[in-house]
Amino acid sequence: QRQMCIRDRDIMEELNNGIVSGKYDGVVADTFLRYYDEIVEKAFQKAQVALTTHQRLLRNYEQVYKNFTK
Repeated sequence: QRQMCIRDRDIMEELNNGIVSGKYDGVVADTFLRYYDEIVEKAFQKAQVALTTHQRLLRNYEQVYKNFTK
């Protein structure tokens, strides 16, 4: 279980304020808040996959580039 950081609290506060002010649909925002941890965890996992893929592509590019510049 990850700890809630200040940014998480800011997001939750913004959503709650948006619900009260009518800026956000209450059902949608409430659903987002209810599943917030799961959503953030899934986004983190997807970001890790993207970062790993980017790093692999960069390493491959560097290896190919070295071969062409010899």
